[in-house]
Amino acid sequence: MEVTVKEEIENRIHSICDYILYKEENPHVDLMNGVAGELLFLAYYSKNYSNPVIHEVIQSKLEYIFDEINSGADYPTFSSGICGINWVLEHIVKLDIIDFDLDSLYESTDETLYECMMYFIKSNNYDYLHGSLGIANYFANRNTPKTVEYVNVFINSLSEAVIRIEGTDCIGLLTEVKSEEKGDYAYNFSLSHGMASILYFLDKCNSTLDLKDNGKSEKIMQGLLNFFENHRNDLSQYNSFYPSWIGENSIHKNARIGWCYGDLSIASVFLNLKSDIKGEKHFNHAVELIDHSLKRTDPVKESILDAGICHGSSGLALIYHEAYLSTGKEEYLKLSDYWLEHSLNENRYSDGACGYKAYRSPEKGWVTDSGFLEGVSGIGLVLLSKLSSENRDWIECLLLK
Repeated sequence: MEVTVKEEIENRIHSICDYILYKEENPHVDLMNGVAGELLFLAYYSKNYSNPVIHEVIQSKLEYIFDEINSGADYPTFSSGICGINWVLEHIVKLDIIDFDLDSLYESTDETLYECMMYFIKSNNYDYLHGSLGIANYFANRNTPKTVEYVNVFINSLSEAVIRIEGTDCIGLLTEVKSEEKGDYAYNFSLSHGMASILYFLDKCNSTLDLKDNGKSEKIMQGLLNFFENHRNDLSQYNSFYPSWIGENSIHKNARIGWCYGDLSIASVFLNLKSDIKGEKHFNHAVELIDHSLKRTDPVKESILDAGICHGSSGLALIYHEAYLSTGKEEYLKLSDYWLEHSLNENRYSDGACGYKAYRSPEKGWVTDSGFLEGVSGIGLVLLSKLSSENRDWIECLLLK
């Protein structure tokens, strides 16, 4: 990385920090869109740079989060609620940014989160960001006897929810997707909401936890891998190896490139399989997926409309960089730098956050966003990760590690 580029990255990081420090308080307190995501960026910034007011602001934001929770803000999910906030608190305690009684936190929230996980399961909601999987993954990260017990309950429920495709060795999971504001149950392939996140979760559980599931998780994993293998697109007709989703009433076979949907994030799961199911076949397929994406560099054609992590250019820069670290392939690093430069150049809105805006939809348009998943806190964290490998642990919350 050239010195001039490094200087530009650092200048942008400082600009994002100043914006978060001095702007009006975010009305949301969650990880992906709110104050908890801002805290995550400030924590990593404080590990790299000194600022006379940063610890005071971190403390103020913590107090704001607790005030909101105590006044009734108790939504449970990883994206928008208590589960994600707990993950941030744990993470910044590990970074030695704050001193906080985690045991007290667990005592006050674990039973509620477990009950909410079970409610989502009964509703067939296995979404990572907005449902039971996000809570189960949080419990798996904790890896205590009690939380492993919760994980086993989740896996048992999942084994009853998955569908064994007749006449094949495939296992799939039908979950709700929205297409043109209409609900439909479909086989969702994505990392943000679908089967790629289930595969990541089960692989992690098998490689890190002492499960008592009678091999259920391994059987689901193998069935999901078979499902992916048996539902590849015809590349002469479609732009991606895998669809976004396949449903009875809604089929979306052309998938974008991004963290949320598409071949790149699916490849990151295959690339990093850790349990006994790991093999050269899956690693090579991950490389095949990423190689196929290398030609998809036109931001307009690929609908890379903003710089956010979720479906924007900083998310691409992050995934390609992680792929480079896993494979050593220089072309992945070049693509990471290409999308990073695009991210740096997206600060073009005079009324945005440090010049950045996030694109929501044709109806909602462009919005100023200080959050993690689509806003400047996430962009700042990606920029920090490009400067040092010590700034990468946070990618765990994106299922990239």
